[in-house]
Amino acid sequence: MRERVLIVGSGFVARAVGRGLRAESDADILLTSTHAGAGPIDDLPVATFEADVTRNSADRLDRVRSFDPDVAVLAFGKGIDPADTLRQVLLANAVYPLELVEWLRRETRCRSFVQVGTCFEYGPSATGRPLAETDTPQPFNPYGAGKLAACLALRAFSEASGCQVLHVRPFTLFGPGEPPKRLTPTLLDAALARAPARFSDGLQRRDFVYAADAGSFFASLLRARHRLPAWQVLNLCSGEGVRVRDFVETAAAVLRDRFGVGPAELRFDLPRKWKNEPEAVVGDPSLARQLLGWSSAWSLPDAVADYWERHRALRPEHAAERSCSAR
Repeated sequence: MRERVLIVGSGFVARAVGRGLRAESDADILLTSTHAGAGPIDDLPVATFEADVTRNSADRLDRVRSFDPDVAVLAFGKGIDPADTLRQVLLANAVYPLELVEWLRRETRCRSFVQVGTCFEYGPSATGRPLAETDTPQPFNPYGAGKLAACLALRAFSEASGCQVLHVRPFTLFGPGEPPKRLTPTLLDAALARAPARFSDGLQRRDFVYAADAGSFFASLLRARHRLPAWQVLNLCSGEGVRVRDFVETAAAVLRDRFGVGPAELRFDLPRKWKNEPEAVVGDPSLARQLLGWSSAWSLPDAVADYWERHRALRPEHAAERSCSAR
């Protein structure tokens, strides 16, 4: 019998999970959206469903209950935007996941859960050393604190219930479908408009992972889950620290050299989003390589080129343009 995978969420990470599973498994997949009547996403079926279980009607609950998943991936959250209130951040990241797994355990056969956390549960990479799953968490913002609270609560839930919980900490994901104000969409939109692209000083070092690699990671995780323990934390990272400014300049060079396009200019003069953000957040991928046999496969130039083609295709005025890629 084919496994049934419920993906709670329909945003950037949820879509990456869905695409990865569709490409590398024969699982039945159901995504959820808070928007009533939402159509299929990436050809995957979508059910209207709120992460806050109490806000769902009987019909919505019945839709998920009747799907009866074997595995649930909790791919939602709130708090990347500093304007989000602390209450919103803690409800979305810490309260709703626990209530949701309790409901799914009670109402369906689901006994295996994947919680999508964040690298911001950690503190900075001390002296440049990559962060491992055994490092002591030191979140620097409410988003990281909320995800860490969920991590601790779900560990207790796993131990008390016997259910499996796999807590994934993605590092800096980028790719099609991410929010438009993030780093790479800002660059790509400026290239489409031939406008200046503005960023912060870009001296921070981050561990960038392309969405296609993230999808492959989750497919590998679900394949391996039967031989994993009841509780496990895993980093989703490349292990390579790249300055944000170097990332932007490399991506701009790829657009120029492969496609003959680019922003009017690059500016690194904006204030940082988080005043206290760490200078280096780089992960150690060793455990994922050991337990899942997974490692990052996409180079930055190839990822940017693939992203550009997909990003441009979503803009009707550019969809018909011919690529001048040298790939």
